[in-house]
Amino acid sequence: MQRKLAWIGAALLALALTACDDKTESAPPPSPVPSSSAPAPTTAPSSSSASPTPTSEKAEGSDSSVEGGIARYTKFLRALGNQDLDVLCDIGAPAAKKAEKDGFGPCKQTMTIMFGMISAKQKEALRSATIDAAAVKKVSATQIQIPAKAIKASVKFAENELGTQTLKFEGGDWFVYDS
Repeated sequence: MQRKLAWIGAALLALALTACDDKTESAPPPSPVPSSSAPAPTTAPSSSSASPTPTSEKAEGSDSSVEGGIARYTKFLRALGNQDLDVLCDIGAPAAKKAEKDGFGPCKQTMTIMFGMISAKQKEALRSATIDAAAVKKVSATQIQIPAKAIKASVKFAENELGTQTLKFEGGDWFVYDS
């Protein structure tokens, strides 16, 4: 089950952290909080579309370099910390579509549930997380892998929490795919 939820990059975090001391177990998942650091997408991903959905961010596009992929994944991690569904479901659109096809439900529904599984301390750490570029593996000109050990934050994230995430550059932007 953990590998199927890897599409959201941090879903493994949520599943592995069920034993975390400072998470709330009885509280319902919190309402999403919009990110103040990124513009909201103009359209939401559709489960019937085969390619990622354009957004206002994509109008600008991403740099196709490894650094561009790192910047996009950093944005993804920070969106997770900020509970920004639009950004998470945009950057994770290709893998989210696969997970939905595998029976995990729509991205926004799955992510909302997951937010309740991440502690406040972990969310805060993700809001300012950075990536150590030296730990990122360039698989090809359009694919990189970012292991959990590359994530630099005030809370250490282990491989069994976040896993190694694969990002692919297509349609002018980087997207999270299954790891």
